[in-house]
Amino acid sequence: MRHRCAYSLSYKIPEITSEVAAAYAQAGRMEEAQTLRKKFEETRSESYTFQDHLPSIMHLCAYEPERERWLKGYRKAGFV
Repeated sequence: MRHRCAYSLSYKIPEITSEVAAAYAQAGRMEEAQTLRKKFEETRSESYTFQDHLPSIMHLCAYEPERERWLKGYRKAGFV
C-alpha cells in the first residue's frame, strides 16, 4: 500500500520521482521505474536535469554503502 502512495505522490512532485524510480528499479519493478523516469523528464524544467539533482541526494547519504545502493537504483532506472 505504501508504494502506491509514493508512486502517486511522485507524479505530483518531480523531485521525488527519481527516488521512487530508483527504489522500484532496485526491487526489480522496471516497468514502474521506467515510467517514473520518463515522468521526471517530462515534468522537470528545461534548466533542471537529474545531474543537477544528484549531488543533493548523495549529500544525504553519509553512509557509503547506502550511497552506492541509491546510485545502483538510479543506474537501473536509466538516470545515470
